[in-house]
Amino acid sequence: SYEGVGYGAPNISKAYMVNYRKSHFQEADIQAPPKTWDEWIEAAKKLTKDSNNDGITDQWGLIIGLKGPLGYRMIANLLFGAGGRFLHDGKVKVDTPEMNRVFQFLVDLRNKHKVVPLEVNNIDYLNLVDRFKRGNIAMAMFGFELPSQLGFPEDMGQSLLPAPTLERLGTTSIDYEVIGVNPWSKNKAASMLYIDLKRSKQAQVNELVIEKNLSSWLPTYDDPTIVELVPAAAVLQQALQKADLQVYPEIGETSSILVKELSDALLEKKTVAQALADAQKQVDLVKK
Repeated sequence: SYEGVGYGAPNISKAYMVNYRKSHFQEADIQAPPKTWDEWIEAAKKLTKDSNNDGITDQWGLIIGLKGPLGYRMIANLLFGAGGRFLHDGKVKVDTPEMNRVFQFLVDLRNKHKVVPLEVNNIDYLNLVDRFKRGNIAMAMFGFELPSQLGFPEDMGQSLLPAPTLERLGTTSIDYEVIGVNPWSKNKAASMLYIDLKRSKQAQVNELVIEKNLSSWLPTYDDPTIVELVPAAAVLQQALQKADLQVYPEIGETSSILVKELSDALLEKKTVAQALADAQKQVDLVKK
């Protein structure tokens, strides 16, 4: 801290895109990744299969995870793509037309179009990665970690996040893990030097190539090493140009409230309108 203010630097960041199996797209005769939510739904329908007509889905068109922190990230990405925000004149508003559109979109994916696993509200970070690895998931809304963890297989492609309109294509929420200096450390100088080095271009290149973490510093993506070794680089660069971040004190509580209310809407315990009205009431109580 300096004069009572805490300082740190962005360390690992997350931005989302669509990861997909090229072979599944070819089998379904899908020529290009979807760009709008309507195209996303239609592609997911073509990619959802019950191969032997036994009533059990063998391949899902899309997977999203709505359990825990992953759920809030999914909601935030879709909300920003729909042109919405969490903050309105300094207050957290979740019962908005844009959030209604997001909730309805997610509910329809499960209940109307039936293109995501029914247990989507119980799919967390690790479960999503594991299920995509098995090969019976055609598309996953996830970050850079997914292709990097799988070693960028030839069958895996990346595309910008679809949005309601083409103008919003690729809009993504970005969040950071922040690195700071422990005030009780006996090695503050070394820690500060490390943070300073982390902000160098070479360190950012290393994050992508060696550590398999996302760099949110755009000049990194012009580095020849990145262009050669990171197949997702071009998509990430485009997405980061439309990345947005909103940080506010109530973010933890808001996250839990939204995921819980969305789960109720998915399970048809509540309508989308009722879920958001209930969510807003709870969010309004957080500051009180």
